[in-house]
Amino acid sequence: MTPAKRAGVLIAGFAVLVGLTLDNTRPYRGDEAYYIASSIDMLQSGDVLVPRYFGEIRLQKPILTYWITALGYRAAGVHLWSGRLPFLVLAAGLLVLVYRFSRRLHEDPELALLNVALLASSTLFLEASRIAMSDLPLTCFTTLSLFFYCRALEEPGGGARKFSFAASLAAGAAVASKGPFGLLAPAAVAAFVVAGGHGGRRQGLASLFSPVNVAAIAIVGGAWYGYAWWTLAQAFVQQAGVESEASFGVRPLSALAHVVFYAGVIVALHVPAVAMAMYASLARGWRRARWPGIARLRSLPAPAGPLAWAVVLCVAAAILLLARHKERYLLVVTPAIVMLAGTIIHRAGLARRVRGMAIAAGLLQVAVFLAYPHVVGRPLHELVAHWERHLEGDLGSALSRRETTWVEALSGGRLTRDASQAAYLLMEETGALPPGYDVVRAASERSRIWWEDGRLRTRWRRYLLVRVKGEGGQVCDCTS
Repeated sequence: MTPAKRAGVLIAGFAVLVGLTLDNTRPYRGDEAYYIASSIDMLQSGDVLVPRYFGEIRLQKPILTYWITALGYRAAGVHLWSGRLPFLVLAAGLLVLVYRFSRRLHEDPELALLNVALLASSTLFLEASRIAMSDLPLTCFTTLSLFFYCRALEEPGGGARKFSFAASLAAGAAVASKGPFGLLAPAAVAAFVVAGGHGGRRQGLASLFSPVNVAAIAIVGGAWYGYAWWTLAQAFVQQAGVESEASFGVRPLSALAHVVFYAGVIVALHVPAVAMAMYASLARGWRRARWPGIARLRSLPAPAGPLAWAVVLCVAAAILLLARHKERYLLVVTPAIVMLAGTIIHRAGLARRVRGMAIAAGLLQVAVFLAYPHVVGRPLHELVAHWERHLEGDLGSALSRRETTWVEALSGGRLTRDASQAAYLLMEETGALPPGYDVVRAASERSRIWWEDGRLRTRWRRYLLVRVKGEGGQVCDCTS
């Protein structure tokens, strides 16, 4: 079987196995609830330009990720898995792109196959491929932009203009996914050119960033921002201020903490890519490979140079500009990290061994995702399924907003957000129930497992499906 076919089998296997985890509520990461609830609201209200999270206008992030989530609901109905499905498709497409990109780094298709396996085993990438959040679209479009920019650097004349325009469109889509962070690819390529990576600096910049290309980035990336400013200026400015104050600004001690944190993220969440690349750089076979100028960004050729600059700029921005450190901030350069590490591993002659390690690491992580909900319990699934099959009347929620979002998706969008107008209510048991509530069904999950006094102890969290009663013990008429 050729390397291309093996890569296809690997990508298909990745999509199928990760697809089996899309209906899991936990483990989760980040702010997925915003995109699920807002996208369901878009379909129900018909307003596809202004995201609303439980009735509150949400303009902190641009519109594209909401549209991608809503596309899954439109295609397959409102389910927890259907809103996440487009992101799995994007993840599979990114693996294909990395295969193609890697062929530009080295003619040997074994390197491309290695990089596909390395990316599919990255914890950051695996987590992002199964949830609805803006980080994966940002990563996909940024990597696509870098790919086209590198093609433009390698092609003469008209070919360069075509690829640089395609790179600009992709960069605009990255901006439409997560704001100014989408400009990472143009910034990385500009830094590469200014550092002397593409002949004459002025001529190189002018060919890549012509007025047409800059306009393409501005139109694709800024159209929704313009609409939000025009129609909701006060709310837009207010939320932009809140977002900037919460996200930007760092003190020297915080920067030091960021350095330690992101160093750990780069190694621990890109297993085995970075660890094996570090080993390969010290191995005798690595010294014989004579990789030119790996420690000097200025001497790296395209496309390795733009990839390296993207990693450096992203890490520098995360350390020096952002107030908080989060693992997912480095997802945008995970494909670049993997391709650079894969090149080092390949040139050291360790490709086949590391590929097997990567596949094993990826399978282990997917197995954890598959087993986790069955080990800790699936209370929200159980209670929503019982309500759908055995009861009549509207369903409301007295849970946290994140869990309410999951219930809304699990119930096909039929959750009544005003719980006072629901005949049945999902809630977490926190003590004595208020008067007028009748428990219909209970379910639980393990919220914590720990070792104490020589024994393994477990703490359980209980969820209740309750019937809301009116006066005289009758079920309330929620339709009036």
